[in-house]
Amino acid sequence: MTDESSGLVQLDLGCGRGKAPGFIGVDMYAHPLVDIVYDLNKMPWPWEAESVDCIRFSRSLIHFTDIEAALSEVVRVLKPGGILWIVSGHSSHPDIHQPSHRIPGLTLAGLAPLIGRILSADRDDEVESLA
Repeated sequence: MTDESSGLVQLDLGCGRGKAPGFIGVDMYAHPLVDIVYDLNKMPWPWEAESVDCIRFSRSLIHFTDIEAALSEVVRVLKPGGILWIVSGHSSHPDIHQPSHRIPGLTLAGLAPLIGRILSADRDDEVESLA
């Protein structure tokens, strides 16, 4: 499944009710904006290796059972030179410490070392940090 206007495979993983325009919405719950209902905690994901142009997590990565396994799947399915777009809650937001968050208070700064470790183990890609 691709975005017909761009021809790119862009996944908004854990999109819920807030799918980004031009993205394929994937969530474990059916909502009007969800295109694929799939439990992303089940590995491997249903995409071929190096088949996805862009992956977006908008405040959803923190809900994964195993964040490191999810990021390893990102590395597997993302094309070389692909984009990983992570939107994380700010550490001062009251919802950042909800019990459903697997790592309460996780921010982009906290993810950077984990992402770097996974990428250095699996690929030679460069990591561009916005944190």
